[in-house]
Amino acid sequence: MANGKKTVVKKEQKASLKKINYKVAGIDLGSEELFIAVIDKTVQKFPTFTRGLESASEYLKSESIEKVVMEATGVYWIPVFEYLERQGFHVSLVNGAHAKNVSGRKTDVLDSEWLRELHTYGLLRASFIPDVSTCLSFWCSWGFTKMYLLTRTIMPHIRLTRCTILVIPVRQ
Repeated sequence: MANGKKTVVKKEQKASLKKINYKVAGIDLGSEELFIAVIDKTVQKFPTFTRGLESASEYLKSESIEKVVMEATGVYWIPVFEYLERQGFHVSLVNGAHAKNVSGRKTDVLDSEWLRELHTYGLLRASFIPDVSTCLSFWCSWGFTKMYLLTRTIMPHIRLTRCTILVIPVRQ
């Protein structure tokens, strides 16, 4: 103490984040390709057709991935989301605005790595994607009196999304 004043020593504090998701992959989607980033691996590119999705799923399983995060990109996310979910992955769809990239870093490879990195630290919030029964409840609550849910068993040649429904109003 000099001159009766206390000397305060300030410790330098560093902000640190803790990784909470380790078996996670980030996917950047396009109309023809998807890019998959896994921790400590180079980003892999796959076509968005059925064989490409099968190969992507096999790759994710070989890397012991449990969670997958992707950005909502138009309608391109729908078949990828549904296929990976059916394969047993926990798939999170995030709003692109919540995963804004740092300016100057706009490539498909970097986007997939950025999504993976944010999800590793638990910084992304998944969007709500309703299942079929929730969609049915929603449409029924709107007062439609008769409707048919198309399934792959009825019309297997039509690619369906979770909420694709055919509504037939009843004439009175």
